[in-house]
Amino acid sequence: MYKPNGIEFPKLMESQVVQEWSPILEQYVGGEISREKATWISKIAHAQHLNENSTFDSAGVATLSNTPGLGSPSFGTTLGGQSNFVNGTYGSGDKWISPFAIALQVAAKTVGFDIVNVIPISAPNGMIYYVDYLYADGKLDGTGNDNPLIFKIQTPSTFTGTKGAYYIGSSAANVGIDQALSAGNAARLQYIGRTRIEGYAMFKLLGTGSVSGNVVTDTTTLKIADVFDGGAHLYQASNATTADTTAEGWAVTGTADYVRAFEDQVYGFSNGEGGQSAVTYDGNFVEGDKLHEGALRGEGEADSFKNLGMRITSKNVETKTFKAAVTVTQEQLQDMKRQHGFDLIAKAENGLVNELSQNYNKSILSRAFAMGWRNHINVLAAEGANLNLNLVPSASATTATYVDNSGTSQTMAVPAWQNFSTSSASFDNQETVQRRIMSKINAASDLITQRGRRGPATFVVTNTQIASALKNVSSYSFAPMQNTMNQGGGNLYPAGKIGDMSIYVDPNMKYTDTRVLVGRKGADDEPGLKFLPYLMAESIQTISPETMAPKIAVISRAGLTEYGQLPETQYLTFKVEVPSGGIV
Repeated sequence: MYKPNGIEFPKLMESQVVQEWSPILEQYVGGEISREKATWISKIAHAQHLNENSTFDSAGVATLSNTPGLGSPSFGTTLGGQSNFVNGTYGSGDKWISPFAIALQVAAKTVGFDIVNVIPISAPNGMIYYVDYLYADGKLDGTGNDNPLIFKIQTPSTFTGTKGAYYIGSSAANVGIDQALSAGNAARLQYIGRTRIEGYAMFKLLGTGSVSGNVVTDTTTLKIADVFDGGAHLYQASNATTADTTAEGWAVTGTADYVRAFEDQVYGFSNGEGGQSAVTYDGNFVEGDKLHEGALRGEGEADSFKNLGMRITSKNVETKTFKAAVTVTQEQLQDMKRQHGFDLIAKAENGLVNELSQNYNKSILSRAFAMGWRNHINVLAAEGANLNLNLVPSASATTATYVDNSGTSQTMAVPAWQNFSTSSASFDNQETVQRRIMSKINAASDLITQRGRRGPATFVVTNTQIASALKNVSSYSFAPMQNTMNQGGGNLYPAGKIGDMSIYVDPNMKYTDTRVLVGRKGADDEPGLKFLPYLMAESIQTISPETMAPKIAVISRAGLTEYGQLPETQYLTFKVEVPSGGIV
């Protein structure tokens, strides 16, 4: 046995020592070495390694206790003199590196660009033209027989109306209950029904004239605009000419307007009256209370053609500007580039673009939610449908107020909690309550199909709480629904699909803001909200002549417009009332 420093190596240990050290030796010398040389060098190296790791108290032997080291990492201080180079309190000598890249903030997702058509334009403004097909057969500023045969006005919500019933319109605003109509311009009317989109009241005009003792006498010089001038009242009538003042009249603040033939088809206008003014017109909705048939030959021969009209209007589209700038120093540019490989100019531009994009995102979503709220209000007025959902057990009705697309606050009722159980007890649980949201979303999609006439909804935008509830109930086995909602918490924007509708979460909506926007993104030439970028993001760089510091500015100019006939029908917004503890 070989005894280095008195240590004997048994054959087994010798083999292990050679096996351990040979690769190190070969790497050191840059090639293979002989077995004999590898054996003895390995033994020496091993023995030396053992000696260096032994602890001795003898002076002159390097040990862990008498060998100075770097010590714990510490930051250096400002150099104050030559002695600081050897003063251990001024740093460990480490080269300070970062195990990560420079930390950058994450911008919120801009959902808005996913739900609108983006159509670039080559000028800062432009025109959009519309054509309306109207039930004219007269003019709003005509007189006597030149008035339109049918017209619409916005009546208060308290006006219910009975189809076929007679009403008297009066321009006198001071006529109250049990008082004879003895002043003002008047019109004899027959109620047709409500318009399909706005829910306005449509009337067949039987005549215009003066009123005295509740009786209207026709004249040939009065315009319908002279009656409904913004301060009119509407009264029930016992017959085609006599007002009934046993009930208070309805104040009508709106003015008369034409009825659209495409959106509000009126039965009776084109099927021949045979000169019989008592024939009842029937507007829009088929309610199963009558047959709708054409005129007999004799009636057709006695009736003249009634005229449709066309109204061509235009709308100006003007781009709006968002702009912001960032100023940096030369030192920032130099040090960030050399120390971190970081292009500060590019990152500054990214920050500015994000600032502008977030503004556009909020503009798009706020307008889309507002258009959906307006459509929902119109749905309630026209069809009596209210999709607002109350998920608070046994709660009474509440109200919700949001702006419509004109910027005006509009209030709608949120119906009371509905117990679907046949008994007084409720058999709902968390999943059945959450499942109701899906039902309302589907109903909103179907209303968009019915009213917009272009197709079903394609997207839903809501907040985190509602999206979480939809994820939770997406695989509810008692009432399954086709969906691709990710319960694992993967994507949030979008969170998945319900049917063919993509679910988006707006990160700018509060957790307690439980509005739901259901909408359709159609083709570029279909009605809806359109984003028209003129200059999406143009970068400008300048340098200050005093500091030589660069300044980066980004300017964006784009238009956001409601395009097409009745574009609000492509969106519907409803409110979900949730318990104080939430629904998830």
